[in-house]
Amino acid sequence: GSRRAYFVELDPNTKQKVIYTAPLSADGRTLGERVSLGISDGGAMAWGVPDAVVLPDNRVRLYWVEPSPSGRMADEVVVSATSTDASGTSFVRDGGYRTTGGFVDFEVLQANDGDWLAMMSTSPENPGKAQRLMLAASDDGLTWVIHPKPLTPASMSYLDPTAVKIGPRKFKVYYAKAPNMLGDRPYELEQGILTVKKSKKKPAKKR
Repeated sequence: GSRRAYFVELDPNTKQKVIYTAPLSADGRTLGERVSLGISDGGAMAWGVPDAVVLPDNRVRLYWVEPSPSGRMADEVVVSATSTDASGTSFVRDGGYRTTGGFVDFEVLQANDGDWLAMMSTSPENPGKAQRLMLAASDDGLTWVIHPKPLTPASMSYLDPTAVKIGPRKFKVYYAKAPNMLGDRPYELEQGILTVKKSKKKPAKKR
């Protein structure tokens, strides 16, 4: 019966981005008291806004993008932190990476025990290469297996997916589309229906 927002604010003193949380009013228009989660970008350039999901035990997990420890472009990693209780105001960072190899815009579609689904986009830092939307599955929301076949063609770039569940393993997905180029480019907002067939055989966990 309550809702909570997770968002990024720029600290005017340190010039760093920090993840905050605040309760939402009943009509969804007003934020309550803001609380810093103590998670910041540390001055990094490749750093994304958080995607929040409620776990089956009612705790909250946040996913966000960080630059690769290798320092290479187009090699971003997705990391996460899990709340200590159902209030969703205090978090402990989870060990390791959720994805490696240059994926961004992580969006969890479904968080069921033993049956998680997520969408993401490939890195925008590959000059001339399309950003493709990808699908991933997980048993626990921590170890993810990314399906090798992209959901979108290479003729355009597709990014920033968000989805609403409209049926069993069926989602209405909203995403941006743009030409394959770096820098300023025109964007269009599109929508589509994603239907995910449940695998008869679980994929091996990525180590």
